[in-house]
Amino acid sequence: MIATIGRLAASHNASVAPSVLQSLHHRSPAVRDAARKGLLSLDVPEVLASCVADDRLDAVTREAFARHLAEGDGPRRPRDSAGCSRPAPRTARSGPRPASPSASPPTA
Repeated sequence: MIATIGRLAASHNASVAPSVLQSLHHRSPAVRDAARKGLLSLDVPEVLASCVADDRLDAVTREAFARHLAEGDGPRRPRDSAGCSRPAPRTARSGPRPASPSASPPTA
């Protein structure tokens, strides 16, 4: 079972998260640990957030997920110092930025 969880996590396919999630309730601590690590590597914020509020999960798991979400450890969503997702950097090929609606019109 642990090897299966590892293969699912290695797929980096978010759609397998519910399957791995079920293993967090397994009676074996080793299986629960593999599921925790697998879900952290899958980095599906919605699943991790739902686990943080699940009192049926052990405190170590809930804390690990909360820290991961708060610190933005996930590779797909870099966070700024306030914990907000950073937008992708603009490149020269992106074109000019649109004018702000609050900008005052140029004077002649």
